[in-house]
Amino acid sequence: RNNSVLFDRRIVFPQCMRCNVFLNGNKVSYTLYMLKKGHTVSQLESFENLKYATKKYTIPELEEIIENCEIDE
Repeated sequence: RNNSVLFDRRIVFPQCMRCNVFLNGNKVSYTLYMLKKGHTVSQLESFENLKYATKKYTIPELEEIIENCEIDE
């Protein structure tokens, strides 16, 4: 993971501990899930390429992310 995808709401979804930690993200199942959510293969390829991008957040950007964050209570 890196900052370019850390807060990208198009591709960030929760996973259980088993998938996320012990199965290292369970990438095959996660990819199938993304396709079922309506993403195209082309979109998934562009998301994959984001891992090579460098992103440094500014304080206002981080404040906006926090402000727009949906928290389940």
